Amino acid sequence: MNLQNQQIANEPIDAVIAWVDGSDPQLAAKRNRFLGRNTNTPPGAQATRFASVNEIRYCVLAIMRFAPFIRNIYIITDGQDPNLYDDIRTYFPERLNSFRIVDHKEIFEGFENYLPTFNSISIGNMIWRIKGISNNFIYFNDDTILVRPVEPTNFFINNKPVLRGKWVPSPIFRIAWSAIRIGINKHILRN
Repeated sequence: MNLQNQQIANEPIDAVIAWVDGSDPQLAAKRNRFLGRNTNTPPGAQATRFASVNEIRYCVLAIMRFAPFIRNIYIITDGQDPNLYDDIRTYFPERLNSFRIVDHKEIFEGFENYLPTFNSISIGNMIWRIKGISNNFIYFNDDTILVRPVEPTNFFINNKPVLRGKWVPSPIFRIAWSAIRIGINKHILRN
């Protein structure tokens, strides 16, 4: 094993999963308190966005099966528990201690006056505050499910995250052309 692979193998990798059970009456009451009497629910607050059909179970069990290198699995939630202990005890009893529920109060410590939050972006921005989390972690949503074995190098190389995507040209020409069109319509064509 070369030094690069040893470095990867020695650095722990954790998994973090954001989860919510929208059918929980307490959570629905919290959400409705902030929606007020608004009859037009904003798209980000629709009940279907918070629906849970037990996909968290498959997400966690798939991580344990297909990514055995994951040290700890943290589930971030707002006072809820997906109750996966029996499943983990049945299929992966040795992993029961590597599974932990993390309440929003932990990651928003010092910012509790901003809770509750239903904004997945703000939650995602605070996951680095989980007590004991590795510098290398993989962020899952509850409906992200691994379907085959993966390796640490699928996610980290030399302790740096593997990024996928493609470079696209800057939109500067599109923005400039749009400004020219608007200027022509406004000042020359008087539209």
